[in-house]
Amino acid sequence: VVDPVDMTFEAEITQITDKGANIVVTPSLADENYFWVYISDFDFFSKADSDINKVMTLYIQTMKYEEKEYGIAIADILRRGTSQLSAEQLWSNTLYRIVAWGMDEKGTPTTMAVRPSTRIVHDPALAVGRGVHVRDIVPRDQADGHTDKRQAVEPRNALLHSAHRRGYMLGL
Repeated sequence: VVDPVDMTFEAEITQITDKGANIVVTPSLADENYFWVYISDFDFFSKADSDINKVMTLYIQTMKYEEKEYGIAIADILRRGTSQLSAEQLWSNTLYRIVAWGMDEKGTPTTMAVRPSTRIVHDPALAVGRGVHVRDIVPRDQADGHTDKRQAVEPRNALLHSAHRRGYMLGL
């Protein structure tokens, strides 16, 4: 039995281009293990039945399989403190979600899966001539009671897309 941990997560999306973005995830407890992923909406609906806890379960099952079959220790892929990833080769016209959860070195969750509070930072130099802009998709904020507008750039649920070309999307 694992003691649950009261941990939240924040994500920041930067260096947004037509095919990728830099994602930084920061937990509220820097000394606790956690894991996070970004997942396409297609996979979210088709493989996880729109359930973020099922996303977590599927990833943990995969980690345990890879540990057993290939010797890739779960402890070696867990994160502590701030974690950064350069997401490349994102698919056009695809919504992506970030899912994070606390987890011990044996693959047992210490928190429920959550969608981090997210801030999107635009670099005008990267968006010149590309028509990149952000549009609020408020319904999830209203549905779960989160209307926190403290985010310096955009609210938690934002949809990144291009007005002049087909681009990927990050639904956060």
